[in-house]
Amino acid sequence: MTNAHTAGELKEGTFRAEALPGTIQTGVLTYIGDSISLSPNSDHKAGYITLPGNRTFGAVQRGPYELGCTYKYYSRAAGAWGDWRDFIAKYALGAVDNPTDHLSTFTFICYVISSGKWEVYPGCKINKAVISGDNPGNFLQFEAQIFSMAALIEPSKTITDYQGITIGADPTFPTEALLYWDANQQMNLNGGGLLNHYPKKWSLTIDNHLDRLPAVQTWYDGTKYPAAIELHEDIREIIYECEMLLKDATWDIAKHNHYPVTALTLPIGNKVITLSDGDLVPNNFRDLSQKLGSDNLKIMFPTLSIA
Repeated sequence: MTNAHTAGELKEGTFRAEALPGTIQTGVLTYIGDSISLSPNSDHKAGYITLPGNRTFGAVQRGPYELGCTYKYYSRAAGAWGDWRDFIAKYALGAVDNPTDHLSTFTFICYVISSGKWEVYPGCKINKAVISGDNPGNFLQFEAQIFSMAALIEPSKTITDYQGITIGADPTFPTEALLYWDANQQMNLNGGGLLNHYPKKWSLTIDNHLDRLPAVQTWYDGTKYPAAIELHEDIREIIYECEMLLKDATWDIAKHNHYPVTALTLPIGNKVITLSDGDLVPNNFRDLSQKLGSDNLKIMFPTLSIA
């Protein structure tokens, strides 16, 4: 499971909440988004270990597995299926509106058309989530770097190796419009009030800095796999980055004087992400020249809410 898939090979991404970490639950799956790409990164951390005895290739033992994938997708306006927060906000922040200290787990499932099989990742947490926009009017892109406790390629929805269970039905595909960059952001720099903010492109990253707790799992069919049994959460970073044109020295002065970013609002569909009490991450001051200036800003925020 090392090759990336492209959108023409994939159906929509889906998930199922888990009551117990790593245990797949039956029931109708929940829509995540229209697939852009799915990149499995199920790696053997130690590769293959050659057993001692002679100098030729012979018996080997697989090292521990680090399992997961990176899923990129477009999401849709809120409707009967829910909204974009139900996956990326709930599982990257712990809730659809305000961050919680701990994350719950889910099973990620995506059907690969070219192989006629399901890729199934039980016991998942989102290590890193990214929402990004590239010029107003373009579709917003969503990305989830997922850590999992197992990785399966299944010819049917009936699983008999990892767990004895039949996965639930696919969701009804939503008909709502894809989300795009359709409203201006606003920023309050140094308590100066909310003013329109005009980046050329931007991204919001939530990094949970997960770490895998290694163990030996015994699957339903008796197979033993050295893989993560728990996913531990470290310091969470919330980072906004953007590229913008500069018409004066406002941001040079802000970086020099360590001005806070009191608030930043990011409209997404009919919801607004509000980031508060941000710190500018220092970078080089721009070169002054007789041409249009630009800069790349990076701001770290301790708090976030969605309403």
